[in-house]
Amino acid sequence: MFHALLLLMMLHPVHETVSEVQWNGDSNRFEIALRLHILDQQWIEQQADKSQAIENVAVRYLNKTFQIRPIGDGKIETRKAAGLSKAKIHWVGRKEEGSHVWWYFEIEPALSPAASASQSVSAVQRDPGQRSAAGNELPKFEITQRMFFERQEGFRNRVILLGQLSKTAITLTIEHPTAPLEESIDEQSGEPRQPPE
Repeated sequence: MFHALLLLMMLHPVHETVSEVQWNGDSNRFEIALRLHILDQQWIEQQADKSQAIENVAVRYLNKTFQIRPIGDGKIETRKAAGLSKAKIHWVGRKEEGSHVWWYFEIEPALSPAASASQSVSAVQRDPGQRSAAGNELPKFEITQRMFFERQEGFRNRVILLGQLSKTAITLTIEHPTAPLEESIDEQSGEPRQPPE
């Protein structure tokens, strides 16, 4: 009976990714460690040109499905009007771990020329909504993760915010694929909210 249950569990993988997101003020990038099932990585590879390395396939898929951007910047017209370009994904590496694989990458967020010229993003993360020297409000960020929704509608993408972003988890679904990263920041003090004990 135990072997049948084990086989059933192996044939029915958990339909979830887990991302750990942390801000690095030195590089002005979000560092991400993304855990996904090896079968999900194989599915991504099957959708791509077989001659490409997994790194290129992964970055192309991430560009379509994993985004961190200033809040209110979702529409192309909004990005163009504000002088924003698309965030840049920098591949760091990958590591297989049993039936899962970890992808490591960084996202360099796109800021308007006024915001990036007046201050680094690390100051934005310490004091969301702060005004620049030019009087422009510096952006708050949101994360959108639509990974594997085209494969299965019930897929869940769990995001764990670390460091300055607090130790809060967000679950993104097909119904709610976007959430503010500052959701875990106390509006009064500007400090991360502590998880309930």
